[in-house]
Amino acid sequence: MTYIYTNNISTTFWIFMGFSGLATVYTFSSTCKNCDNCFGIYEINSRLIDKNVRRIHFTKDVPVGHTERHYHYVNGGTRQTHTEIQYETRDYIKEITNKRYEHSHKCKFCGNITKSYSTSESRRIYRE
Repeated sequence: MTYIYTNNISTTFWIFMGFSGLATVYTFSSTCKNCDNCFGIYEINSRLIDKNVRRIHFTKDVPVGHTERHYHYVNGGTRQTHTEIQYETRDYIKEITNKRYEHSHKCKFCGNITKSYSTSESRRIYRE
């Protein structure tokens, strides 16, 4: 019984520490660099700056069917199955898209406008 009670306290402690850490990060990320007011920054604009698409061609062996062969041994009375899988080589394209964004932020206390940048990457694979 003591272990369960202790385990709940430690779990509650770590949840509290995680929540406190996230709140601290949010506070510092929303602090204005000009006037140092917390929770003063909000996003006013976000736009796509750059888009880069790369295509990589590759081949892959794909299973397309199988053949089962049954062997029956009279002496032991056991039956064994051997499966052979047939493969086919197919051409694929891996498409990697990188996007770069510019975000404009404004302070609601002093009106200072700052810019930040972020990137995103998406991947998809399709047959040629």
